[in-house]
Amino acid sequence: MERIVGRDRLVSTSGGGYELVRRPLGNGHVECTVRELVTWHHARELTEDAYQQYLEAREANAEERHQANLERSAKRAKTRVRHLCKAAGVDTLLTLTYQ
Repeated sequence: MERIVGRDRLVSTSGGGYELVRRPLGNGHVECTVRELVTWHHARELTEDAYQQYLEAREANAEERHQANLERSAKRAKTRVRHLCKAAGVDTLLTLTYQ
């Protein structure tokens, strides 16, 4: 994977180990997540032409990036609700809908 930060091109490498994240949620509940560690390395600085092409491509993909951001936001919201339900000791979730 690569990222552009300013004019710098960063490249990631994985496989350097794993990270365990332990989240105490209260009420005796704990959630553990294991993820692979990612290390970022500076590859090079973009030339003026390459940077302009990057900006044009970014502009062209703006709607696609917006959709991806909405999907990540919905995923974070679902995770937050799950954590709150576990912390409250809830085993049933009721929803109300109206028209």
